[in-house]
Amino acid sequence: MSKNENTMFIYTDSNKCMGCHSCEIACSSVHSEYDLHSSLLLEKKVYQSRNTVIKVGNATTVVQCVSCDAPCIESCPIDVIQRHDNLGGLVKIDEEECIGCKACAKACPYDLIKMVEAILSPEETIKAQQKKKKRKKLKALKCDLCFDQISADGKYNSACINACPTQAIVLTNDEALRSKAIELTKYYK
Repeated sequence: MSKNENTMFIYTDSNKCMGCHSCEIACSSVHSEYDLHSSLLLEKKVYQSRNTVIKVGNATTVVQCVSCDAPCIESCPIDVIQRHDNLGGLVKIDEEECIGCKACAKACPYDLIKMVEAILSPEETIKAQQKKKKRKKLKALKCDLCFDQISADGKYNSACINACPTQAIVLTNDEALRSKAIELTKYYK
């Protein structure tokens, strides 16, 4: 039996997806300190979306983490990636503790973990500017089913699902749909 069997993940029906990118905007917004409008007005950075709209032939769909057997968990040298069985098998990266080593991104067989420049607090920015090496701090991002938005009763409130105008995006644990989602990742690479 696969470790991911019965694990929840996001699936997008390419027959319903119209490629509007609402899911990407919602994802970026819910994971950032500011909404997109405020970030523009205040000139603040927002994190990129953890999902990506892609074109497959004449259709569009969305690719993001499919909660597979998670080689990313085994690859993390500091154990900040965990599977949460009590939350539908969700695989979550503790982004605050991530050291940006890229091991998980390299281990992901579907290239669905993104390495992004960390948005530093003002104090961290000052410390970084004082260092001789001006290396950018990275951190790993992947779909976390909007982990911080899961209600006390276990109800998922995934931003991409809520934002999709055609209801093309669903939360599921259907293995046949996971296989379809995995097949679509070859168009992402």
